[in-house]
Amino acid sequence: MGKILSSAVVTVVLALGAISYITLFSTDKSIEKEDLVEMNSVKTEIRNGDTNFPPNVRYILSRPVGPGIFDHKYEILFSKDGLNQNLLKEGEKYYKNQQLKEAVEKNKKLHKGKSESELEAITLKEMKDTNLPLGSRLYRVAGDFYIHYDFVIGQTRYEVGFAYVEFRQVIHNVARWLILIIFGTTIFILIAFPILLRVSLIHPLNNLLSGVEKVNHGDLNVNVPIKAMDEIGFLSLSFNSMVDSIRSAREQLQEHADHLEEKVEERTKEVQEKMEEVQRLKIQQDGDYFLTSLLAKPLFYNANKSPKVNTSFLIRQKKYFEFRNKQGELGGDICLTGNLRLGTPDNYRKFTMAMNGDAMGKSMQGAGGSLVMGVVMNSIMARSAANKRILEKTPEEWLTETYTEIHSVFKSFDGTMVISATVTLIDDESGEMFYWNAEHPFSVLYRDGKASFIENTLELRKLGLDSEFEFKVKKFQLHPGDLIILASDGRDDLLLSVHNNKRIINEDENVFLDVVERSYGDIKSIEKNIRSIGEVIDDLSILRIGFQEVNAPAIEQREDNNEFADKVVLQSLYKEGKELYRNGEAQKAISILLDAYATDNNNQKLNKLLGLISFKEKDYPLAVKVLSKYLSQDPDTAELWYYLSIAEKRIGNLAQSLEAAMMVNQMQPMNVQNLVHLSDLNRLLGNREEAIGFTKSAEEIDPENKNIRKLKKLLEMD
Repeated sequence: MGKILSSAVVTVVLALGAISYITLFSTDKSIEKEDLVEMNSVKTEIRNGDTNFPPNVRYILSRPVGPGIFDHKYEILFSKDGLNQNLLKEGEKYYKNQQLKEAVEKNKKLHKGKSESELEAITLKEMKDTNLPLGSRLYRVAGDFYIHYDFVIGQTRYEVGFAYVEFRQVIHNVARWLILIIFGTTIFILIAFPILLRVSLIHPLNNLLSGVEKVNHGDLNVNVPIKAMDEIGFLSLSFNSMVDSIRSAREQLQEHADHLEEKVEERTKEVQEKMEEVQRLKIQQDGDYFLTSLLAKPLFYNANKSPKVNTSFLIRQKKYFEFRNKQGELGGDICLTGNLRLGTPDNYRKFTMAMNGDAMGKSMQGAGGSLVMGVVMNSIMARSAANKRILEKTPEEWLTETYTEIHSVFKSFDGTMVISATVTLIDDESGEMFYWNAEHPFSVLYRDGKASFIENTLELRKLGLDSEFEFKVKKFQLHPGDLIILASDGRDDLLLSVHNNKRIINEDENVFLDVVERSYGDIKSIEKNIRSIGEVIDDLSILRIGFQEVNAPAIEQREDNNEFADKVVLQSLYKEGKELYRNGEAQKAISILLDAYATDNNNQKLNKLLGLISFKEKDYPLAVKVLSKYLSQDPDTAELWYYLSIAEKRIGNLAQSLEAAMMVNQMQPMNVQNLVHLSDLNRLLGNREEAIGFTKSAEEIDPENKNIRKLKKLLEMD
C-alpha cells in the first residue's frame, strides 16, 4: 500500500505543479499585457501633449535614441515616488556593476587567455553597442525596484516605469493559493487514499488470498465475498467458479473411486463381450476364407500333359488364415494350364495353354476375381478339349474368342472386379507361341542363360476395363530349351527397407530379370532369391513354361484334359483303397493305390491319400516319392511338407528333410512341433547355432514342452 500511496502523491503533486506553473505563467503574461496597455496609453498622452497618465505608472523618463545599456542622460518627465537624478545614477551604477560582472564571466569562456582589464573593456564595448528591446519587460533599481517598458517617438526614447512590488504582490497572491491547494490535496490523498485503498483493494485482495490459502490446504468449501464488480470482483467470481469446478470434479472422482471395482468389472465384461463378438466374426470370416479357398483350389490346376512343353507353377497368396486348425491362404493370383488340339481331324496340331492372372483387390475381393477367372477359363478349356475334341480353329481365333468371353464376363461387374492376365498357346512341335497380355507384368524369356522381356510396351488394358488399344494376338518363336516365365506383380512389389518410418519399395522391374538368371529359371529358386532381396508385400505367382527341355522330367502322355482334379481320379481304385484302409487293411490299400498311381501319377487326390497311408505305415521311401510328387504340383500344404520332412529324416536324407521343414516354417512360423524338428535336424547336421536359435523360438511359444527340454539337454551334451 505504501508504494501505491507514494505513487499517487507524487503523481498528484507533479500534476498540480504543472498546473501551478501554467497558472503563474498566465498571470505573469496578463500583468505584462495590462502594463503594455498602460504604456501605450502613456505614449498616446505624450503625443497629444497631455499629462493625464494611468494610475499605475510610477515614473516616465526620456533620453535620445541611441545604443548602449548604461551611461545615458535621462530626463525625468513624471515621478510619483520622488525619483531624482542621484537615485538614477546610484541605481544604474549598482546595476551596471552587477551586469558587468555577469558579462565578464561569460566572456571568459569566449575569450580565453584575455586579462581581466581586457575582458572588461570588451564587455563595456558590447554594452555600449547593445540596443535594449522596445515593448519588453526591463528592470531598474532607483531607490526602489521597478519594471519598465520602452517606446520611441521620433528621436526620443521613453521609459515608463511600474512598481516591481505591486507586480510581485499579484504573483504572490496567486502562488499562495496554489501552494495551499497543493498542500491540501496532498493531505487529502494521505488521509483519504489509504482508506479508499483499504476498502476497495486491500480487503478484497486479502479475502481472495485467504481463499487461495484455504484451497491450498485442501478446503474446497470456500466462497470469497464480492463487494464490488470491479477487476478484483471479477477475479473473485472466477476463483469461486474454479473452486466449484474443482469441488465438483473431486466429488465425481471420489464417486468413481468408490465404485471403481464395479465399473472395472462392468467394463471388463463389455470388453470380453466385444472380444467374443470380434472372435466370432473372425471365425466367420476365416470360414468364408476357407470355403473360398476350397472353391478356388481345384480351379488352379496344372493340367498340362504335353511331353514336349513342361509347365509348373507356384502360388503364394498374401493373406494367410487358420480355420479349425487348418491353415490356408487367399488372394487374387491364379495359374492354369491345359492342352488343346486345333485344326481338322485329319490335320491338327497340339498346343499347350498356360495362363497367369492377378485379380484386382486384396483378400476376398482379389479371391473373387481369381475365382471368376478360374471358372471361366476351366469352362472354356472343358468346352475346347473335352472328349479329345479337335477344334477347327486357328490359335489366333481361339485366343480372340477367349479374350472376348473373359472380358465380357468381367465387364459385367462395372469396374468393381478386373484382372490382369497373360494367356499363351504354344505349338508343341514348332515352338511357335501365340499370346495376349492384358496389362500383366511383361513375360520373360530365359534363353542361353540370359533373361529378357518379350514385350516392352503396354498393348492391352486389364480384363473388365475399356481399352484404348486394339486387340491383337501376339506371336513369338521359341527354340528348344527356351523357358517362358510368367509372374504377377508380386515379383516386383518388394519392401526393400524402412527409413524414417517411410517404406522403400522396389521400382526397378529389371531386378526380376537378374533373379531369373541367378535362379537358372527354376521357380523355387526364383521365389527364394526374390525373398532374399526384400519382403514380398503382394500376392506372388510364378508360372514356368519349358519348351523341349533336354532334362525335362518325363510326363506320361495323355490326350484328355480335365476340368477339375476329381475328374482325373481313377474312381474305383481310389474308393477301394480308401475303404480298405478304413477297415484296417493298410497294406492291401497301399497295393491298390500303387496300381492307381502307376496308371496316373498326377492325380492329386490319389497322391495325397497314398502319401499319407504310406507315411503312417512307415513306408518312408514310398512316402517320400509320392509326397514329393504331390507337393511339386501343390506346394501350399504345410502338413504334407512336415510329413515329407519326417520321412526324409527317417531314411537319412537330412539335407532334404531340412529343406522341407524350412518350407513348413515359411508357412507356419509359430508351429512348435516343426521348430523342434528343425532344431534337431540342425543339431544332427552340426549347425549348432541354428539349432539353438530354433530351440529358443519354440521355447518362447511353449516353455512347458517336454521335447524342447530333451533337445536342450542334447545340445548341452554336444
